[in-house]
Formats: sequence, structure tokens, C-alpha cells
Amino acid sequence: MERVNVKWREIIAGLGKPARVGIKRFLIPVRQGLRIFAILPEGPDRTILEALCRDVGWTLSFAARFDESMAGTASEIPAIILYDRRTPGCDWRQGIRTLSKLPLHPCVILVSPTSDRNLWDELQFFGGSDILRSPIEPERALRAVIRASLLWQNEQEVRSPRQQRQF
Repeated sequence: MERVNVKWREIIAGLGKPARVGIKRFLIPVRQGLRIFAILPEGPDRTILEALCRDVGWTLSFAARFDESMAGTASEIPAIILYDRRTPGCDWRQGIRTLSKLPLHPCVILVSPTSDRNLWDELQFFGGSDILRSPIEPERALRAVIRASLLWQNEQEVRSPRQQRQF
């Protein structure tokens, strides 16, 4: 009984403390060579993403603004796209709609200083998959990219032709 009481005290003492994210635990289902495309202006968010991707072993490429011609180079755009809501050149709604309609069906993560239920609803309506709050925190970015990667992998399995059962 004493051991149970000690364990409960440890659990209660741990409530309210931020959880530590073990990178290796999350990377098991995600391949090392993951490619990410980020439409982000210059700034600290870019620096944080570069450091995170370098540490984890992912390839990261950038564009400072969205251009409709990017949709024409669909083979070069990877499955995970980070799109800054404040990116000049195109309204984020139109940009995400265009990117989500590419043949690869990438998962688009919106980088935004705010997130609320209305933004989530709009994002899902236009084809986005997640919101990452800025300024970007490495652990949250890691979780968002891993979640998007797993979502994309699951969608590809569903879209691939299923083997028919023979009775």
C-alpha cells in the first residue's frame, strides 16, 4: 500500500509540468530521409526548423513566398508542407487549396501566430491538416511533422489499389 501511495504522489506532483518529448520514441514509424518543404519568410522560425531537421536527419527546402507556378512542379514538392499564414504573394486559403489538390496530396501544416476553432474549420475546409503556432517551438514542430507524415502514409495506403480477396 505504501508503494501505491508513493506512486500516486509522484503522479500528482508531475501534473502541470510540461512533458518531455523523446525524439527517438516518435521517429520509429517515420523514415529518416523525410523531405519537408516550408513556405516561410526569413526569420527565427526558419532557423529553428533548419536546426530541427538537421538534428533529426530530414531534408528541408524553403521558399520565401508562394507562387502559383509551384503547383506545376509537383514532382519536386514533398509530402509535408509548412505554409506560413502571413506569407506574401497569395492568400493562405488559396495557397493551401492549390497545394492540397496536387497529385501527391501533400499534408499542409499552417504556421500561424493564432489558432482557434474557426481557423481549424477553415483549414480543414481548404485541405490543410494541422496548425503549428508561431513562434515555432522545436518539440511542437517535431510532433506536427511526424503526425503529418503518418497521416500522409496512411492516406497513401488507402489510395493504393487494394488486393481483392478471392473466395
